[in-house]
Amino acid sequence: PGDLPCYPFPDGEPSYRATSLALHARWYPAALSRNRDRQAFAVYIGEFLSYEKRRISRPQWIFPPYYPPTDSLIIVIPMPPTPGPTWVQHLRGWEPGVEVGARAMMGSRVLIDVGGTVRVATLDDPLARRRPGRTDARFVVAVGIGW
Repeated sequence: PGDLPCYPFPDGEPSYRATSLALHARWYPAALSRNRDRQAFAVYIGEFLSYEKRRISRPQWIFPPYYPPTDSLIIVIPMPPTPGPTWVQHLRGWEPGVEVGARAMMGSRVLIDVGGTVRVATLDDPLARRRPGRTDARFVVAVGIGW
């Protein structure tokens, strides 16, 4: 039925907030670059170090005790849980990584980066399914404006 709450989160799911700041160092080999009047192309190899900060908050529920009668066969429906204090977990740490890709400049301002990154996880983040020591690989496409 639609009017019954879904346990264990009748008032909402856990909230998750992630922020990061990354410092990149890239090398563009001249042998793998082309520079023309209307477009330029370069391959890059780089490394980065990112500071990761995550905040996970989970609602806690208090379940009232249920003591069934010992001398009868009466079935008593237990009371629903009531909201309690929210459990908050903060994760912070540095994660290193490497990147490989190509950059194309269209005209004089628009640039497109296509490549991949691999980072080593240092935070034990259960909601992102990341464990310390494992790697996280991503395919990256970015469009930007250069000046």
